[in-house]
Amino acid sequence: MEQTVTCIVERGYSNTKIQSLCEMTGLSRSAILYHYSSRIDLVSAAIDYIFVRMMEMVYEGVDDIAATGGIDEQSANDLHWNVVSSDIYTAYIELNIASRTDAALKEQFDPKAMAFDMLWQEKMEEILPELTDQKKDAVLAWDFARCVLESLRINDRILSNPKRKKAVRDLVVRIMQAMNNHELS
Repeated sequence: MEQTVTCIVERGYSNTKIQSLCEMTGLSRSAILYHYSSRIDLVSAAIDYIFVRMMEMVYEGVDDIAATGGIDEQSANDLHWNVVSSDIYTAYIELNIASRTDAALKEQFDPKAMAFDMLWQEKMEEILPELTDQKKDAVLAWDFARCVLESLRINDRILSNPKRKKAVRDLVVRIMQAMNNHELS
């Protein structure tokens, strides 16, 4: 699965084929097809792997934050950025975009992405329980943060100035804090 993710990140979804993995891994086509009967079966397994790895990153990050005792919008946003900045998330973005026009991928990707989104929301409520009472605003704040951080990641090559990206991330935290404090409506 790591090699499949690497292939997706380096070559894109459209060039992630059984033959590509044979070249990357040194495995024979028949060895790969023994486990995955088609490209979409392989990619479906990779989608599962990507979501498991992203949740592992979230849980590990939450544990690290809890150990310091400082769980707030800033630390949660930093955790979110660490996940979004990973190759695993790059593969997620690639598959998300490709699923828009590939029906077979969409059929595999969308239900898993929606389930992951629910798990993500549950985890954010768990690490920021004070926001549970403000569920509507908290979900909106996280949706806002997700959209901005994903956009930063997608546009990483274009918005290459680290100070500029940091300023945007800091603005996201301030907006989330304002939303969670009901200062924005």
